[in-house]
Amino acid sequence: MLGILLLLAMSGVSIFGGSIWLVMGLLPVYWIVMRAYRLYQEDGYLSNRVLATMISCLFPFVIIVAIIAGIDISRLWPIALILAGATTILTSRR
Repeated sequence: MLGILLLLAMSGVSIFGGSIWLVMGLLPVYWIVMRAYRLYQEDGYLSNRVLATMISCLFPFVIIVAIIAGIDISRLWPIALILAGATTILTSRR
């Protein structure tokens, strides 16, 4: 997969006008989603740790989509703070 991305990057291929390297930014999103799925399998239901893991996956995904779409990233900081707060609340121990 990495070889294909390198070949496409060297050939000058772009995705929606952006660099092909933005696809590499989706790898951490994939790993986080797979971790959430494994937690879901362990728990057997949507527990707080599964939801917190999925919420933490949203921010990198939104940033990459915003870069591809040409949206000003400075507008995403309030959303990042909301997601960070929600993740903190869901993962806090009582």
